[in-house]
Amino acid sequence: MNQIGRSFHHATACMLLLLFSQLLGNTSLASELSYELSDQQLKTSLQAAEPPSESGLSARFTAGLRGSFFEDAFNRDSLSAVYFKLSAEQELLENLDGNAEVQTVFEQGTSQGLANRNTRRSTGFYLRDAKIFYTPLKWMSLQAGAIDQAGLNSQLLVASQPFPALRQRIRLHCSETGCTELVTQQAIPTSQTLSSRAVEKEALPGFFSGSFATGYNLSELSRFRFVTGYYHFQRLPQTVAGESCDLGNSVSSCLPNAQFLYGFSGVQSKLSLWLALSSGFTWTNEIEYLQNFDAPAGRAQGYKLGSGFILRTSASSTLQVGAAYIEKQSDVAPSFYSNWLLEGNRRIGLGEVLWRHLPTNLALKLRVADSTPLAENGFQQRMTNVMFSMEKSYAAIE
Repeated sequence: MNQIGRSFHHATACMLLLLFSQLLGNTSLASELSYELSDQQLKTSLQAAEPPSESGLSARFTAGLRGSFFEDAFNRDSLSAVYFKLSAEQELLENLDGNAEVQTVFEQGTSQGLANRNTRRSTGFYLRDAKIFYTPLKWMSLQAGAIDQAGLNSQLLVASQPFPALRQRIRLHCSETGCTELVTQQAIPTSQTLSSRAVEKEALPGFFSGSFATGYNLSELSRFRFVTGYYHFQRLPQTVAGESCDLGNSVSSCLPNAQFLYGFSGVQSKLSLWLALSSGFTWTNEIEYLQNFDAPAGRAQGYKLGSGFILRTSASSTLQVGAAYIEKQSDVAPSFYSNWLLEGNRRIGLGEVLWRHLPTNLALKLRVADSTPLAENGFQQRMTNVMFSMEKSYAAIE
């Protein structure tokens, strides 16, 4: 344990030296797994503005380093990774836009144990998002493509990963202080490689969702956002059920031809609140709740309680500190599509520190998580994870 810990600290120190020596130039945090207590709108407001492009093309290149330590009863892993992201948005026609994001990850490290369960992402090339936007009316937009599910605003339901999907958005009301809208989606749930995992004559799986969202500024620096809606998975493949055997879900067996014992149809609600107590200090709060109507009591609920603060440490930097308690019962959602840290049948304590330097788009992040099973099942054990990342982004590629 001590040797692994020293290896992690040594790898982290090397990462710091390497990034500062090679990447100090101009640059936002686009962490692949974000547990920040703010939503995408707040993160965007903290980033440096990108210069406009006469060609209608805007792009951002991101380079990052990540080190992590993971331990449970079966594994002790110390990993480091270098990753690169490229995201671009292009105006195609007057009412038609396209955007895409790709990522390359190079990961290495040491692993001791019976199975490497701590992450589903390793060395490789990944499509994060690729879709077109069509806006026939000012109050309506349509999206199609491989759509990042982070837009659902529910990490308890599904991880930030692309699903082939159609998404419709209708704005019911908008003003200078905020918007109220309806969002619906029809998707094919897939793995990170966009495989449906259906075999032989199995029908394609389906994932349907709809939500009502409203968010408004309470003052110049205070804001709230509320989202509530439904979700429904259908025709989930046998291979997905089999691989969910050790992820907390209730399944018929651990074999490739397994079946989920319960369906997944329910509701999700989330309230986020940012209260500016001064010009440089914002108190953040978040409450999220999931209920699966197809599972019995004791297996059908999940919730998250989070709180923290955002401190403007100088005119050019911010410090964000947050903590959260998460409880996710075994069958509130299919764990195969969740982040590995948020699989079913888990009680999770989470802490995170994030520092941003806005002019250079440099971000440093430290996350510590401790997770224990809600009920013993022979597969899941208590696990601890420590992750540190450093990231820089370069904007305005024309």
